[in-house]
Amino acid sequence: MLVWGIFLCSCSKDVALGPDVEFERDYVLPQGGDAESDERIVELYERYGSYFLYDFTVADLNWNQVANSTLYKLALGEPKYAIDMLNLLDEVWLKFYPEEFLKKNLPYRVFMADTVYSVLSYRDRPEICVKTGDNSLAFGYMNKDTKNKTAAEKLELKNTVQSLFFDLLQVRKVITIPEEFYKISDYSTKASRDPNDPDYARKRGFVANPQYGNEWCIYVNWQTKTLLQSDDLTYFLASILRRTSEQWESDLTYPLVKQKYDILVDHFKKEYDIDLVKIGNTIY
Repeated sequence: MLVWGIFLCSCSKDVALGPDVEFERDYVLPQGGDAESDERIVELYERYGSYFLYDFTVADLNWNQVANSTLYKLALGEPKYAIDMLNLLDEVWLKFYPEEFLKKNLPYRVFMADTVYSVLSYRDRPEICVKTGDNSLAFGYMNKDTKNKTAAEKLELKNTVQSLFFDLLQVRKVITIPEEFYKISDYSTKASRDPNDPDYARKRGFVANPQYGNEWCIYVNWQTKTLLQSDDLTYFLASILRRTSEQWESDLTYPLVKQKYDILVDHFKKEYDIDLVKIGNTIY
């Protein structure tokens, strides 16, 4: 009888699930703080499917798909300055990428605030740009001074956002890296900072961390006891994005560095129509 009952149930007609439920958007646009800014933000959403937000909460800022965190605090800016921030972001970030690439890969949420603070044990540090999740970036300094940024401030923001954007692209696995890049250098042992040493970093095909200038490859990873390929790629890409051709001249005299540089530059130009060298060469 049990088997017969299961058979009858399996043969019964499907039960209607009811009408489709329309999901609400994560945020309501326009946000209503400034007409000019809102018009541009709605246009960006319709074009790329990304939310550029000036009205949000610290919970929004700290949310990610793993867990809520308290890494950041914020001070919201006045909505009337959002248009200046959008113009600045176009100048230092968006203009370097083809439309189709941005449609596929622009972060889902772009937060714009007067100040975004990293919460540290000893003090809260203001940031110009930070990653706040696997698919979001947050920008500080949206205020009356935004449209009057100095050349040095624009360059710092360009360098920071470009590096963080590429970090997001790698985390989300939406860009590929040629295997040839990893076949050039030996990752089995640490390198040296001494130019006279056969194991000198440049002779091995490694470049320094461009943000701080330190030689990351003179220490092996404590878990693997080797150099990490992921670190090599991170610092190499960041160097191309942050440094001008003139600043690269010395490093490119080393054959292995030159090979890896050419592989990355050619790959991104061919596969994504992104000119990494142009980004690095842009100064203000």
